[in-house]
Amino acid sequence: MKITSTYQELSDIIQAKTNHDIDFAYVSPDTVKISKEIKIPLIGTASVGMNISVIGFEGHDLILKATSDVISKLVSLVKGLDINKYASISENKIVVHLDAIEQMEKIFEHVDLKAVCFTNSAVEMDAELKT
Repeated sequence: MKITSTYQELSDIIQAKTNHDIDFAYVSPDTVKISKEIKIPLIGTASVGMNISVIGFEGHDLILKATSDVISKLVSLVKGLDINKYASISENKIVVHLDAIEQMEKIFEHVDLKAVCFTNSAVEMDAELKT
């Protein structure tokens, strides 16, 4: 079974939960670029982004690798963002707690995720029905 969420849907969920606009852009089947406009004093605004690649799963946690070790510094620049409920960040590794996302919580009652890949416009998750 495939579960698909467009990048716009993900951006809308993040915006509703955190009041921050995050953009997604396809790079390859296992990599997506995430970016955010940030305000820099005396300079104006700038788009800051990085590539994120899928490493795998541990239970309901999606393990990602950032192509940069500055992710924790970038997250700290986003004022008011409480990421700890949804993800753990250490150096260049991001663990997304998918079951902490309200829309995903119900899905996990019925399926186990097996794989994630990116397309030009969406995230596709392969899932298997629980028996």
